[in-house]
Amino acid sequence: MLKISSTSALVINWTDKNLYQGKKTKQYIDALDLSEGDVLLNALDKAQHFMHTQAISARKYFMLSKASAFLEDCHNKNTCGQVVIMAAGLSPLSASLAEQFPKSTIYDLDLYSMEEKSGLLNNLFSNISFIKTDLNNIAHWAAELIKNNFDSTLPTLVIFEGIVYYLEKEVLINLLKWSKAQDASIIGDFCLPPELIHEDYQIYPFRVFEVIRNTLSLPPITFYPRNEFCALLNESGYKEKEVESSPEIHLQRTGNQHPFEISNSGWIDFWRC
Repeated sequence: MLKISSTSALVINWTDKNLYQGKKTKQYIDALDLSEGDVLLNALDKAQHFMHTQAISARKYFMLSKASAFLEDCHNKNTCGQVVIMAAGLSPLSASLAEQFPKSTIYDLDLYSMEEKSGLLNNLFSNISFIKTDLNNIAHWAAELIKNNFDSTLPTLVIFEGIVYYLEKEVLINLLKWSKAQDASIIGDFCLPPELIHEDYQIYPFRVFEVIRNTLSLPPITFYPRNEFCALLNESGYKEKEVESSPEIHLQRTGNQHPFEISNSGWIDFWRC
């Protein structure tokens, strides 16, 4: 088994186990050792675990459902779509997409874990490329994409899952502008500022950020009000967009509103362009 980082293990522990249905994808998930996440899990109470399971599962559902719909549309138009996943880490998203759409190509980009992930998945999938790179170095990974048969004339989706929180604004804008230059569709998420979240729900994101920062010494989280993030998308060339709240995505995933019945109870917004 592959022992993964505490934060990666935390996210997988908080993901709905029924979300990924593919046999090969489940085989990959079963090969991950999640024990490093125990320190973070033990630092949080039952209510925190429940709420973050709903929030993370909504995030995973959004990325998987929107990417699957994109590739399904490509398939129906008799073309091979391609997906670029920024800061892919050890997430099973690429495996799930590769399994559902074997004629499409998935590109995992990250500075960490690409060799380990490749070792687990190369025997299962031939349509995933793993590129070890610093996302700040666009020239490097753009060249690596081309070496791995990336074709800017094909329909492309770029996924920004769980990374906007940690990127400097200018870096994010550069990544978005690169995506726009490829005429790519984009999806992702961002975290709302404390003052925009209902006071009864503020404890959930900020307690987990506190625990992660204190344990791992990570930089502070970057927050965006919805209008500010939409302005950033505009600046990057994406004029048409759709933004949804985590309670809306939770309702789509589960069919009920609990535990997000109160207005402004979600701390994550999701976007697609």
